[in-house]
Order: sequence, then structure tokens, then C-alpha cells
Amino acid sequence: MKMSTNFKLLFLSMIVALSGIQTTAAQEMPVDPNVRIGVLDNGLTYYIRHNEEPKNRASFYRIQNVGALLENDAQNGLAHFLEHMSFNGTEHFPGKGIINTLQHNGVEFGRNLNAYTSFDETVYNISEVPTTNEALLDTCLLIMNDWCNYLSLTAEEIDAERGVITEEWRTRNNAQSRMWKERMSYLMRGSKYCERDVIGSLDVIQHHKYQTLRDFYHDWYRTDLQAIAIVGDFDVDTMETKVKELFSKIPAVENALERYYVNIPFNYEPIFGLITDKEATSTSINVSFKHMPVPRHEHDINYYRLGIIRSLYAQMFSQRIQEIIQQKEPPFVSARSMYTEYVHNLDLYYIDAGAKKNEEDKALSAIMTENERVKRFGFTPGELKRAKANYLTHFESAYKQRDKISNDSYAREYTRNYLENEPIPGIEREYELVQEMLPGISIDEINDLAKDWISYKHMVVIVTGSDADGITHLTEKQAFSIIDSVRNATIEPYEDKEVATELMTTTPKKSKIVNTKALPSLDAEEWTLKNGIKVVYRYSDIDKDKVFISAQSQGGTSLYVPEDLPSAQMTGIVSDFGLGEYDPISLKKILAGKKVRVRPYVGELSEGVSANGSPKDIKTLFQLLYLTFEQPRFDETIYESKIQQYSTYLGNRKNDPKSAINDSASLILSDYNPRTILFNEDFIKNVSLEKIEKIYKERFEDANDFTFFITGNISKEEVKPLVETYIGGLAVEDGDENWQDNNVEMPKGKIHKEVKIAMEMPKSTVFICYGNNNITYSPENILYAKLLGDILDLRYTEAVREKEGGTYGVSVDCSLDQYPDNEASLAISFDCDPERVKDLTPIIYQEFEKIAKDGPTTDDLNKVIVTSKKNRESAFDKNGFWLSAMRAYYWRGIDITLPSYYEDFVDKISPSDIQNFAKRIIEESDKTEIIFLPEE
Repeated sequence: MKMSTNFKLLFLSMIVALSGIQTTAAQEMPVDPNVRIGVLDNGLTYYIRHNEEPKNRASFYRIQNVGALLENDAQNGLAHFLEHMSFNGTEHFPGKGIINTLQHNGVEFGRNLNAYTSFDETVYNISEVPTTNEALLDTCLLIMNDWCNYLSLTAEEIDAERGVITEEWRTRNNAQSRMWKERMSYLMRGSKYCERDVIGSLDVIQHHKYQTLRDFYHDWYRTDLQAIAIVGDFDVDTMETKVKELFSKIPAVENALERYYVNIPFNYEPIFGLITDKEATSTSINVSFKHMPVPRHEHDINYYRLGIIRSLYAQMFSQRIQEIIQQKEPPFVSARSMYTEYVHNLDLYYIDAGAKKNEEDKALSAIMTENERVKRFGFTPGELKRAKANYLTHFESAYKQRDKISNDSYAREYTRNYLENEPIPGIEREYELVQEMLPGISIDEINDLAKDWISYKHMVVIVTGSDADGITHLTEKQAFSIIDSVRNATIEPYEDKEVATELMTTTPKKSKIVNTKALPSLDAEEWTLKNGIKVVYRYSDIDKDKVFISAQSQGGTSLYVPEDLPSAQMTGIVSDFGLGEYDPISLKKILAGKKVRVRPYVGELSEGVSANGSPKDIKTLFQLLYLTFEQPRFDETIYESKIQQYSTYLGNRKNDPKSAINDSASLILSDYNPRTILFNEDFIKNVSLEKIEKIYKERFEDANDFTFFITGNISKEEVKPLVETYIGGLAVEDGDENWQDNNVEMPKGKIHKEVKIAMEMPKSTVFICYGNNNITYSPENILYAKLLGDILDLRYTEAVREKEGGTYGVSVDCSLDQYPDNEASLAISFDCDPERVKDLTPIIYQEFEKIAKDGPTTDDLNKVIVTSKKNRESAFDKNGFWLSAMRAYYWRGIDITLPSYYEDFVDKISPSDIQNFAKRIIEESDKTEIIFLPEE
């Protein structure tokens, strides 16, 4: 909906008066001076920036202002098809030349080399490119140049890709995608958005003429609709010179077709849609109000300020929803309301509510009531104060971490700038703007904006859910009757209850550090407290605004009988109950403006706590850590609410073929061990708050056998008193616990099973799993397993995806584990047409057996070793790696930072090493093959 002229004038006057910035409606948003932007004579736009996150790496993005909406009917799906063809032959890189060339330099297809297509855009990326090889940077520029104008589009490659995209279509054809497509027919009624879904028509994918695809390419892949973004650790002047020299040679298209945008008609009568699917796993009601977006040429400083207001609104409304969900009988299982720039010519204020079975009326009434409450009475000053504090904290952290903004983050930002004119002032200027603008944003202007959003004009109401027996859905008459009733109902204003400002009012009794031990290879220290607890500390300023804490103890769910496993596995919900005296809503109010997070967990073999926060909030972080051990809450009301949410989800989950496949595979691969507990309705029936409390306290009340790991940007002098107070103050008892081996193992021997699954879209899923308990857990074998998995991934991509066109992708995971028993495992899975199971499955075995018989090719081995070395090099500049290294040192007795773990032998690995490892997997392992087929 367009703003009235009077409202616009009022809104702009408030911006000038209240923002703290002397501005006018026409003031442009500043552009980050660190990015070099230019437009070549042929119309191509470039963005170039120097950045060192990560060091010695660069990312290359090719941005095409073209998507599925520009297709004619004969081309339905070809924008996406063309995206695939960009990796299947260009002038300088015939066939799979792009993929092969980059893989030789450690750039992985799928992970570092990828693309996406949407309604209005197609974007390609080459990421994590080593910059120490200047020739490789030139190669990436040449690939980008070929993508812009020199695709081969040979008949042979087009035909080969038809099968791959058909299988992508099959894999994605699930309840969510089917209902999404139908939803667009209501929301975008009367526009081309209803006719396109990006993946396209199966008939077009399989039978389009070669020239039809080539016509789309030559019509729309042209320089005036293209941009490139290059960000990384290189010299900007040199890169700009190369870009100008290479890309200026691309000729501009004469008599180019108009790049049009699709308008969405605004409905003046409400639209209602009911969408059901047999495989739907949830029921939801969506109410959307259509609005006209701010014109892209007006994305100025005022537009940026408007974005802040929208974020504050969404945050405050979300907090109100959380309060409702934590009631004992919440009217909905999930809900949200927010303003979004939905597509190019349409903004939406949308309202979503997830409903319990046959309670859609309650969900719709409740979520509309909350929106009507905001419309009439607005938000409170206290809510806005907390939202502002959280928003400012977010930007403070981003500013402190500005040297950790990744190449890809910048490139995606420039992508949005080119396609949507999104402002790119740079984090330094953004932080200044937020500091200047936040104080001037008043509660009145947010509340006035809410009245405009919730206008009940141009309304679309859509109900989605299952069409299974016993489920009833809202009718059009019922839905509009509920909305009208809410609009005329008596509603009370929201009451914002005050809470305390201190998290803890008493200080625990300290326990001094009595022993310090250096850990030179980890650049860390081990501290032993008087109460016996060990703390491992490592200073790191890799992340300027982060401190990480991890606590771990052995035991986990392995210590409990099968009957107690559902409750043991649900202990994670304790973190949703709040802490100490404070329920979760009160706790969030106390923590407003603080960047802290603490989550306990109970795994199969261990339990622990994962925590992180800003150095400025380090005391609060330690207090939360202390309370997690000493004062957990067990709230029956919130527990009942959570159980209802899970019950609603699980009641619908049985409709999903993917869930049925995963459950069957879990049972078969564990040989139907009673400890294999499926997450279903029976699971929830066997959970109790009493057992959760008992198990949680058993796992956390005694901190004696926990080891705490701390790394981050906090000095030893600052952290020691906090360690002595809040870790030293934890209760301890004598004795240590260990995990228990319950002998949950895959079936012995060679097993083959076929399982029939009910499904709407005929599809087969093949699982092949190997398990070997005779391979020693060692650095060499760990790497052999990883390299074998990566080589198989290459082989299956070439043989099953590209050559056969039989699947969208084969998943491969080869790894070693140490506990509860040494085991090497190899898991392979893929989806395909049921008619092709018998000819594709043998290829899986043939490629594996080739490696066991003859070894991998030197070419394949070199590719995966180069990638492995690149990833290893990058890992040392991440705090997550060092946290893992410290845990591995204590948990597994290995030091993954030492050259003896990797560097001393990686270059000595030969094809015969991988061959012998593969041979052992084939010859010595148990193997289970499961083929899931659709019911006839």
C-alpha cells in the first residue's frame, strides 16, 4: 500500500527532527570508500575490494540481473538450466574444464564453486581461492569472463544435463515446494510469478530444443545486466587493471531486449486460499498485507533508518510472541509478524501462526489479536529501550569484528547493491549511523508505522496443512469472520512487567588456582582449582568481540536404560526454562544489550555446556555458566507448552517420506537395538519433567569431572578472578564418571533390505554403509578416511551425476571414530528414479572397487590433497579450531595442532595408501545396503 502524501511528509519531518542527523529526503547513503566501483563502456559493473578474511584467499562473484521471470513459456526452467550449463563448457574451459581446473587448486565444486537462480537473478561464486598463485587469480577472471559471454552450450552437454536437473526436480518435489508454488498463485495472483517456480517444467527440461536455451542465453546474458564482485587478499589497482583489460573486450549487445520487471496486481477484495498436501508436516495460517516498496532510487539515508525501525518492530513483536508460547496452553505452536521486501515490486507485512491439529481458529484469533493490540496501543517505552540496546550491541560487535567480515559477506553485500540498490556504507559508517539514529527513533513513530502496516487492505489469507483423515481446516467464511471479530473485540493494552537488573545478588565462594601447567603446542595453560576442577585457557584475538567457553564431562545418555532415553535426550529444553529466579522472558529483559549465550547439552557419551559472549559482558557470561550448573529452573508450565509443540510437530512428521526413510534406516543400521529411540509420538509419551530434572541434576550438579576450555579476546589477568569465583564456586564431589559402551552396532555380515515407503513423488533412496572395527584410530588413518571419501565424491559426481545423469548428487561420508570403540565407517546415499536403482547402484560399487583394486588416479589424489592442505591452513585462523584442539587433547589424547598429526606425512601419501585403506574397508567390513522404494 502506498503511503499517503500527508503521512510521507509527517514521516520525513520526524526523520529530520528526531534522528540526530541533519538530513533531507534526498540525501544519498554514503558508499564505503574501501570498495572500488566502476562501469565499463559495455555496461558491465565491477566491485573490487581488498580484504584479509581469510588471509591469502579471494572470492569471485558473477552477478546476473536475470532470472526465471524473463523466460517465455518454451523456456520455463531454462534460466536455472543455463546456470548448470555454465559449469559444462566455455570457450577456454571445454567440458568440465572449469571444475577440473579449480579442483586442482583446492577449490571444491559445490562448497567453493556454486551458483543459484531465483525469479530475478542468477549469481555465481568462486570462493576460498588461494591468492598466493597469481596465475590462479587470472584463471578465475577468465572463467568469469567466459560465464559472461562465452558459454559453449553444446548439444552433447545440454543432453547430459537434462537428467541431472530432472533428478534435482525430483529431489525438490516435496510437500513444502508443492505448497509454496500453490501459495504463490494466491499471493501473486494475476502476475507471472504464478507461472514460474525457477526449477521449471519437467517437459521443458527434458525436451527443449538446443536453440531455445541458446536464445535465452544470448538475449539476457549481456554486459548491461551483469556485474562482478571480487574481494580478497590482493592489490586492488592490479586487479582493476586486469578487469578493465579483460572484460572491456566483451561486446555490448545491440538492440537489446528490455529488461522488464513484473508487477503484482493489488487485490481490493480479500483473497483466501486453502492448500493441503498428504505429506505436509505442519499446519499454518498466513495473513499478508501488500505494500508498495520504497523505490530503489530512494534507497537513501532515510531508507536505511526505516530499516532500523523495521528491525526494532520485529524484535519487540517476537518477544511478545515468546511470552504467549510459554503459556501452559498456548493458542499456537509458533508465530511471527514482520515487514519484508518480498520480491522486486512487492513488500509484505505478513503474519504467520503454526496451529495445533484442528485448532486453526485459535491460532488465527490469537495472532491477529496480538497484531490488533499493537495497532491500537503500540509498543511500550520499556520494550523499545531493550530493543534498542540489543540492536546497538549487535552493531558494536560487528564494528569490533570488522576485520573478520568475510570475502563472501562483502561479495553478497555488493550483489544486493547491484540488484536492489541496497546501501553499502561500510561497517564503520553504519555503526556511526546507528549510534546517531537510534536515540531519535521514538515509540510514537514506530507505533504509527504499525498502524499503516496492519491496514486490512490488499489482504491475502492462506491456510496450509495436511489433508489426512481427521484434520479439518478453516474455511474462507470462518477465517474472515475471525478477523472481523478481532477487529471489533475489546482488547487490553500490553503490560510490560518490570524485572530486576542484577542476574546474581550473591557471590559464590571462591576456589583459588593452585597449580598451573603450560601447554606449549596449544599456546595454552592448564589451571587446577582448589576444588579440583581443571580449566584450560588460551588467549586469542582472532575474534575481537568473542570469548568461547566449553565444558565437557564423560557419561552422557550412555549411562541410562532405554526407558529413560527419551527424557535424557530431551534435557536440552532445560535451557528454555530460564535460570535461577528468572523465567526466560525475565531473563531476556535482564540480558538486554548483552551479547551472551549459554547452552547445556547431554550427548551420547558426554555432557557439557557451550557458551560464548562479548568480552565486555564476560562477568555476565560466567554468571550464566554458574547458574546453568547450580540453579537450573524446571518450569512445569513451559514444559507443558514445549511438549505440546513437539507433539504437534511429531503428529505431522509421520506424513513425511523423508522422516520415514530416516527412521527405518536408523533401526536397520543399529540392528534394531532397543537403544535406538525414534523421535515420534511414542517418544514424547515417554518423556517426563521429573525424569528430565533428575537426569539433568545427575549430569551437572557435580562439576568435579568437568574440564573447562576458555579461548578468546580476554586477558589472563581479567579471566582468572572470574574462573576462581564462578567455576571455583561450583559444587564438587569425589569420584569420576565415564561413558558406558552399550554395544550399539550395525548388523554383522552383508545385509540387503528393500523397504516400501508411501510417497507422492516416486523416488528411491539408496543407503550403503560399511563399518570396520579393526582399523586403528590414528592421524594417518583419519586422513586416509577423509581423502577416500573426497575421492569417492569426485568419482560419483563424474560417473553417476554427470555421465549417467542419474542423480542430483551422491552423499559420501568416510570417517574414523575412537569411542565407544575404534570404528571406520563409510556411508553412501543418493536419490534417483526408482527405474534406475538397478543400473546406478552397481556403479557405486564399481567405482569403489576400482580404487581398492588399482588405487585412485594420481590426478584425483592430488586434487583432494590440495584441498585438504588449503582447509588445514585456513583452520588455524579460527577459534573453533583451537577449541576443538583443546578438547581433542583431553578427550582423545591427541594434539591436532602438531606437524606430526598432519604436515609430517600428508605429502608422502601415495595412491597405494588410499588403495590399501579402501581394500580394508571392502574386505574386512560389515556392510548394509538399504533401498527405499515407493509403494505401488
